[in-house]
Amino acid sequence: WMGYRWATGGKVDPFDFCVLVGFVTLALGVFGFSRLWIYLVQGRHVRRQQRLIDRGMAAYESEDYDAALRFFREYQDDPKSGEDWRIQLWIGVCLEYQGKYREALDAFERALAINPNSSDAMQLVAYLLACAPQEELRNGERALALAQEACQMENDADWRAFTIVAAAQAELGQFDDAVATYRKAMSLMPEDEREKRVESLQKLQAGQPLRFPEEDRRKRDTGSAT
Repeated sequence: WMGYRWATGGKVDPFDFCVLVGFVTLALGVFGFSRLWIYLVQGRHVRRQQRLIDRGMAAYESEDYDAALRFFREYQDDPKSGEDWRIQLWIGVCLEYQGKYREALDAFERALAINPNSSDAMQLVAYLLACAPQEELRNGERALALAQEACQMENDADWRAFTIVAAAQAELGQFDDAVATYRKAMSLMPEDEREKRVESLQKLQAGQPLRFPEEDRRKRDTGSAT
């Protein structure tokens, strides 16, 4: 098959070639060499995939979201990587910072479909459903249901999940509940985070829904929210 691919100008995957060498030596009875060869090749592939993740994270930290997306997608497009819900979350976060909210929501939804029990995926889907600038993307009822489920999964200890519950309540016009929920979130936050969130609380107290601020470049992990 690989000879055919080479003769017709097709691309031969070096990984597949090396694995084939391992199995050929196994078939020939060179058991020790074949096992070692396959082990080394698999280890090399794992290291390559980890380098893609590391480069993607480095690009994200330097706010080069195009490069980060390129590395994350290269990792995800490799069929040997399988469907990695965490990488889908990072793809969504990068798209979100680029203002591509619909594409970001699609990535978060894929992550949630892969791992329906992920609190992070629930929060990020709910976050955009509650706070997206585009009205057609918002769905307050689903955002509230997902955020409340995330709170339960985190034993009501994750302040980020409570901020999303509050944002969803505000999207539904439940501002008294939103204020109370946001106060609870602030009681769980570290002091430095609490100072950053005063403005959001004031918006809720004034009857204003929370929206994703396009100028906000604060770094966050895949389980955080506005």
